[in-house]
Amino acid sequence: MFPSLLPQEYTKEIRREKILRSAVVMFGIFDITLLFGIVFLLPSYFALTFSQDDVARRLRVQQESLARQNVQALEDAIRRVNTLAISHQRNESRRKSVAPLLLRLAAADIRGVALRTAHLFEDKTGAFVVSLQGNATTRNAFLEYIQSLENADGVAVVRSPVDNLLRETDVLFSIEVVLNKEFYSYVANP
Repeated sequence: MFPSLLPQEYTKEIRREKILRSAVVMFGIFDITLLFGIVFLLPSYFALTFSQDDVARRLRVQQESLARQNVQALEDAIRRVNTLAISHQRNESRRKSVAPLLLRLAAADIRGVALRTAHLFEDKTGAFVVSLQGNATTRNAFLEYIQSLENADGVAVVRSPVDNLLRETDVLFSIEVVLNKEFYSYVANP
């Protein structure tokens, strides 16, 4: 260092002033940094505080709702629905279709016979019956149609009232065809 031209007492005073000024500047920088930190971090602090309270409250509400729920009853209901779905699927895989049999009845290709309606219903014994109504040009065409129905696979009985045979031409008929149970019942082992 260079020798000072100031007297010793002034040199000490200047050094003290420099130290004091640098301490004030350092303290000012620290204060400004602290002030900026408080200003910018204060909203984050409040957001975090409110968020913690909200999360804690939500967690408490969920715990209370779980405590109030009867989990066993809910599991029993799910198990019951699953059992119904499995049995429905198993029954659907064992079911036979009646549609091909009904199509064979309707598509009996006899010249002079025309069907107007076909109605499928279950009688008192539990057998399915198809009620067929239509007209035939002659009695022989009608009898031939009855014979073809009796010979069709899946037909147990053909019921034809005597009224169907009274006219020789333009026969309006109404017959009932009882289906074999093996054609519409469930398959024992799919």
